Amino acid sequence: MIEIVPPPDAVIFYKAADAAAMFHVSERTWRAWDAGGHVPRPITISRSKYWRPKELYAWAKQGCPRRSLWDSISEGETY
Repeated sequence: MIEIVPPPDAVIFYKAADAAAMFHVSERTWRAWDAGGHVPRPITISRSKYWRPKELYAWAKQGCPRRSLWDSISEGETY
């Protein structure tokens, strides 16, 4: 089992490479998971995608459900 460590409070957003590193996968794999709807919905700023580290940690603790299920589970949560 891969250990997912909670992100530091000072980090607000992760780029794809940072998110991929958190889950011990390549950036290419992370982007494929994003395109396939397997990871939480990213925030888009000027055509760049970012993920909230605290949301990724909460998502991992819930067993990494698909985006559609995660959206309903995490509705109303602030990360």
